Amino acid sequence: MKDKWLTSKIGIFVSAVLTAILWGSAFPGIKMAYALLEIGSRDIWSQILFAGFRFTLAGVMTLGLIFFTRKKVLIPTRQEAKDFALLGFVLTYLCYFFFHVGLANTTGVKGAILGGLSTFATILCSHFLTLDDKLNFRKCIGCVTGFLGIVIMNLGGDLSGFSFLGEGCMLANALCFGLGSVLSKKIANSRDSSFISGYQLLFGGIGLLLTGALGGGHFRNFGPMAMALILYMAFVSAGGFALWTGLLKRNPSSRVAIYHFLTPVFGAVFSAVLLGEDLFHFSSLGALILVCLGIAVVNCDGIGRKKFF
Repeated sequence: MKDKWLTSKIGIFVSAVLTAILWGSAFPGIKMAYALLEIGSRDIWSQILFAGFRFTLAGVMTLGLIFFTRKKVLIPTRQEAKDFALLGFVLTYLCYFFFHVGLANTTGVKGAILGGLSTFATILCSHFLTLDDKLNFRKCIGCVTGFLGIVIMNLGGDLSGFSFLGEGCMLANALCFGLGSVLSKKIANSRDSSFISGYQLLFGGIGLLLTGALGGGHFRNFGPMAMALILYMAFVSAGGFALWTGLLKRNPSSRVAIYHFLTPVFGAVFSAVLLGEDLFHFSSLGALILVCLGIAVVNCDGIGRKKFF
């Protein structure tokens, strides 16, 4: 039943859009959590500690759901543990180390736009690290279109709109996501997607938790609202990764990946609504449109040349 749903047109649409909504809500959600926990933009170790709680809980949620639905505990073999630890290091630890630091030092709208570059990073990593997914003219046009969005976003006559702790970390996050996606595709071939997601999130989350704690990270004003938001953010990670990994495993990547352009859209809109940020300024709106257009152009290539061009 699960396979039939995730391979049907309506199932792919609903699951992929829900994933984009979940991941998009993370942009303002993290900034709201930082405000509740009184975590400053330069308090890196507390940001990493928050990320550790979020992803460790996400891993526990995913593995707990497997236990309650299948009535058994899935223990990885030694080789699987190595694979999941490597994936957790790249796709959870490194990726979200940069994500949480970067988002603390830029706006939610700009972070959402830069998050769209993860698709381009995935395409570039696939070109250099795989044999059957090379760059072509249309993919290059899509990448150029997306990077034009970043240029427009930073218009203003100087470089004051860019910082290494803000936008720089978000770009590093996109690169790690690209590497992790290629790695995840190889590891997921013959394994259960929820099983992979659970241990990936758990291993990466524990690494982030230890790093933040050893660095001296701590929370202030840890009340019920903050705890509820952390639990929601954990659900965002668990649900989003489980759905996305399941879709990629059961369908051609090109058929699923086109929906990824919705993540920066939802992220920017949620940030504008919940944080009161300016989405409808020329630079932000123009950048958002170009990034989404670039991702759509890249993904149209694998869907059907006759249908689109």
